[in-house]
Amino acid sequence: MQRHSFLSFVCFAFLLSGCPASSTPGGADSGTRPRDDAASSCDDRVQNGGETGTDCGGGCAGCPDGVPCAVDEDCLSRICGIRLTCVAPTCMDRVHNGDESDVDCGGSCEPCVDGAGCADGEDCASGVCAAGMCAPPSCMDGVQNGGEVDVDCRGPCPALCLTGQRCGDASDCDSGVCSAGVCAAPACDDGVQNGGESDVDCGGGGACPRCPDGSTCTTPGDCATGACMGGTCGSGVTYVGYANWTQMCQTQTDAQQDSVMDSACSAAFRGARAATMDELINRRIMGLPATNTSGAWLIPKCPGCAGTSNSACLSGHARLCVNPSDAWPTSTSPWSSNSGCYQTRRTALCVR
Repeated sequence: MQRHSFLSFVCFAFLLSGCPASSTPGGADSGTRPRDDAASSCDDRVQNGGETGTDCGGGCAGCPDGVPCAVDEDCLSRICGIRLTCVAPTCMDRVHNGDESDVDCGGSCEPCVDGAGCADGEDCASGVCAAGMCAPPSCMDGVQNGGEVDVDCRGPCPALCLTGQRCGDASDCDSGVCSAGVCAAPACDDGVQNGGESDVDCGGGGACPRCPDGSTCTTPGDCATGACMGGTCGSGVTYVGYANWTQMCQTQTDAQQDSVMDSACSAAFRGARAATMDELINRRIMGLPATNTSGAWLIPKCPGCAGTSNSACLSGHARLCVNPSDAWPTSTSPWSSNSGCYQTRRTALCVR
């Protein structure tokens, strides 16, 4: 009985001393924080699992500037500085970062060269982004680039710039007129053949006046005389045929030979005369055949009629003439046909 009471007293005292009730795993409280064995994640708002910053680095998304890092991949900028903190991107760090479309170019950096990555044309020096890559300039890309003076015109391009587009000089413009750096609209007093004119500031059937003799024409309406002959405004004479006559330079001066030709034409065709050299070479004769179809050597009237020197001739020279079947010459210097006609049967080109 006394022993039992003693043991009860000892146990009661022991409990009052604060000794632990149990150290077994099944006890009510071990006195330490339970271990958290759950896997870490990149969005738990805790720096864990190898992260260098809260939910960044170490396999998570890159960390912003100023956050600790171990390697470049820990940073949004992909640059871990010498103090092991993420540093801000620059346009000279040799890394594709920030808003760059490729390494150190595009975005807020300088435009990228051809072949570099891009998001839009503003990322590229050429102004053209195609399939995510900067494309070289072309004359059909809708962008002013590659030395063009305006969008897809002149510079290296074949197309001339239209009215209102920029220009460096007149050769850049479709109108041929560059005024204050801008291509001007065609006008009838700009000293340039443009705007449908058949010659400089005339013809074309528009607002410009008709052209004088000798001007280029495409229709009779281009000419003041109403006569467009072989592409040239003429005096209004018309080819009516050929007339035969006999040349004798030993007894006929140039003026006398011309008079004989006029008489021959008048006799063959009422009211006709012989055509002059100027009318012939400048194509001022409507209906003129393409070649000399008279079958003989044809002599135009003076002036501009002198051929090779010939002391036997009263005028001191033979006459320029057109061989049978030859095309009509377009100049007396050089003369493309015969320059030594001085006697025998000839023909005159008759006009009215």
